[in-house]
Amino acid sequence: FTARLAELAPAGDVLGVDAEPAMIALARQREALPRLRFAVCRAQELDTVVPAGGRDLVVSVAMLHWVPAGEQPAVLAQVRRALRPGGAFRADFGGHGQIAATRELLDAEAIRHGGSPAPWYFPTVAEYTDVLRRGGFRIEPDGWVRLLRQRRPLPDAASFLGWLGSQALVGYQPRVPAAARPAFRQAAEQRALAQLCRDDGSYDQD
Repeated sequence: FTARLAELAPAGDVLGVDAEPAMIALARQREALPRLRFAVCRAQELDTVVPAGGRDLVVSVAMLHWVPAGEQPAVLAQVRRALRPGGAFRADFGGHGQIAATRELLDAEAIRHGGSPAPWYFPTVAEYTDVLRRGGFRIEPDGWVRLLRQRRPLPDAASFLGWLGSQALVGYQPRVPAAARPAFRQAAEQRALAQLCRDDGSYDQD
């Protein structure tokens, strides 16, 4: 995705950031485009890699729902600081109702194994509009905050388990005692396979 942005702005300077060093290492191996750089950085600490007013555009994809509600203002403050006057912010992340049945099941299993629910943040349109405005952002006439309902295709058990392990369980396992994590994962997978299959045989996620 970051490489695509760099292709769209060949004269621009594009910086891709991620809190996970392994993701940045992979990105650096795969993409070697002029004026495209990468840095390990949490969204809450964007000022460590981006100068104030140094960006025309900040784009966030599939990340903000990992940031707890109480830390959203800090992230938005970092985004505002990074943008030049008149700059734009575009974000795509999970919203109200996302993977509700899966989260209910995983929350219950995490608690049963001595852990706690994942700190995901899936706001309503009204809630996040308020968060943005309180953070000093203007929603221009050509801008919007919208909840888009989608169905992510996971047509069989194998694809569902792949998604569950890479996208969902990773939010819970650090919050479960280390000794209980294998049992938690096994129980969560078994319950999810048994209870989350749709009438059409898929495990598609809303």
